[in-house]
Amino acid sequence: MPYWTEPHVEEDGGSVLFWGCITANGPGYGGTTLMDGSVDSIVYVAILQTSLLGTLEYRYDMSRNVIRFQLDNVMPHTSGFTQDRFGANGII
Repeated sequence: MPYWTEPHVEEDGGSVLFWGCITANGPGYGGTTLMDGSVDSIVYVAILQTSLLGTLEYRYDMSRNVIRFQLDNVMPHTSGFTQDRFGANGII
């Protein structure tokens, strides 16, 4: 819909990352992270450690083995490091 778009000038002004999740019990704990560069596996896992696990354990007292965690195929999601961390934390 062209009337919903606004022209803008591309700049290298940094990036903002929004991460969030939804559970059957309600919205998850998310956050906004100012990034200097792109997200790699280490940054992605750190975000999940605080936001996803924080939502499951502290906000809703949910077990990790009752969730269905969905993601796409970008490199930080599919790397060996990330997959190892998923296994170590009981997330499939």
